Amino acid sequence: MCSGSAPPVARLLVAQGDPVERGQPLATVTSPDFAAAPGAYRKAAVTATNARRIADNDADMQAHHAISQREAEQAQTDAVAAEADRAAALQALVALDIDPRALSTLRAGKDAPRVDGVIRAPIAGTVVEKNISPGQLLQAGSTPCFTIADLSRVWVNANVFGDDVGSVHTSDPASNSLGEGAKPLPGKVTLGIAPRLGEFGYMDQNDAVEGVILLRTGEKTLDVLRAIEAKTRELNQDILPRDVKIHPFYDLSHLIDETTR
Repeated sequence: MCSGSAPPVARLLVAQGDPVERGQPLATVTSPDFAAAPGAYRKAAVTATNARRIADNDADMQAHHAISQREAEQAQTDAVAAEADRAAALQALVALDIDPRALSTLRAGKDAPRVDGVIRAPIAGTVVEKNISPGQLLQAGSTPCFTIADLSRVWVNANVFGDDVGSVHTSDPASNSLGEGAKPLPGKVTLGIAPRLGEFGYMDQNDAVEGVILLRTGEKTLDVLRAIEAKTRELNQDILPRDVKIHPFYDLSHLIDETTR
């Protein structure tokens, strides 16, 4: 995960290996942006409040014919513009992800204490990498700060001797030792997902073998495809074992039939 702004790191709140919850603060950062944004919001809030009071007063005066309609409408326009500026200043504070308590204090019209930006965990999990240190200047959106992973389920690659392959079966229980003094992790044997010698498996499904048929130059494409379809039906129905089937996954016969009519 990366920081959304470009300030220096002030404090680190977690260490590598710590479990974290979604939204939990991981680090605080500070920069002139965090000092200027609260002041800009307070100024915009005061201006909006005054503009709305003037607009309401002018509306009452216009109703009693004390001022012109044009003056009352201008006051309303000024109030709406000031309220839009206040909303924009508030969104700037939210984008900096400052402490919600400081934000509530500012919205109540009070002076907030020192405002720092906060880098929060986007998901629950474990901090597996910490790539920043106090004082480091971050580049917005590009400096990798932390890596958080859900370790409730992990893959462990294991190698066995050829003579032992027959003793290992899918769904067999397995115990993964993490070193001296560490609690072993229970698991089970599953079929790997890495490609191996032209075959591929997924989870505990059986392996699938991919085949490619080449068309010789000069042959009629549609005739060849029809012959392949007939041969595939023959193999599936009469020759292959019941649990082995050929499944076309990239069939252009329909497209060729449409374009050659």
